[in-house]
Amino acid sequence: MKSFRHRLPPLNSLLTFEAAARHANFTRAASELHITQAAVSRQIAILEHHIDTKLFHRHGRRVSLTAAGQQLSQRLATSFDFMIDALESVSRPSPNARLTLAANSAISHLWLGPMLNRLRATQPTLASGLRLITADHHRDILTEDVDLAICYDMAPHPDWQLTPLFTETLYPVASPDFIAELPQGARDCRELPLLAALPLLDYERLEPNWINWPRWFSGMGKPGLALNVQRQFTSYHLVLDAALAGQGVALGSHQQVSALVARGQLVRLGTLEYSSGCDYWLAARLESQNPRQAALASWLHEQV
Repeated sequence: MKSFRHRLPPLNSLLTFEAAARHANFTRAASELHITQAAVSRQIAILEHHIDTKLFHRHGRRVSLTAAGQQLSQRLATSFDFMIDALESVSRPSPNARLTLAANSAISHLWLGPMLNRLRATQPTLASGLRLITADHHRDILTEDVDLAICYDMAPHPDWQLTPLFTETLYPVASPDFIAELPQGARDCRELPLLAALPLLDYERLEPNWINWPRWFSGMGKPGLALNVQRQFTSYHLVLDAALAGQGVALGSHQQVSALVARGQLVRLGTLEYSSGCDYWLAARLESQNPRQAALASWLHEQV
């Protein structure tokens, strides 16, 4: 096997050359590398001597790459990228390295919150340093400091790898006390006009593709039906808080209300339901890809 030790110049000379070539300026390269301009010149001279090739034209204080320098600069940058990729592929991230997960307020409050408590209890290393960001607009979720995001009805994006998490299904829910006061026909909710006449709790559509009561009834084949909307809230989890307090009927998004229904805190009215055809997607930032990000993504998929 050939040894690279005697064929390669000192690594410092290669790193210095890469910075000097990228900046086309020895002073800026020195500033980036926290060394003197004289040290940059010395390292370039060492490299040129080692390969017996001139890499820079000197024009007083200015420098420019020779043809050989341009060729080496391009190939060296690619080589460093491969080296970094190789090191990252085998390195073990610090257990405390920050990992940022983003989602809208309803998903964060109703679905992620309880799950992340389980993650901390069962996988404390993965949960360590995990930060949750909550926002209700895609533009506030898909930011540069986010590693993973849960997004509703997201279109393909060049910076993010998308995998479907779950499809949205919505149905009417209310508290047991509220339902106990209803006549039997209203409890079963087999007829949409009967449901429309009940006190409905609705929320503002902060994104055009969100499903609220008017869009739900339209999807069920009853557009324009007069609805008895009693209260309108600025966020979905406030709607559910009002439903839990017995103030009316909420539109239950299955993934977000299933635990409340399983505990008997909310009850479905009949069997009517509407599948919006919209998915919640798990978006992984491509620039952030690492084993820890992949482990959290895998764990989230297992929870669905």
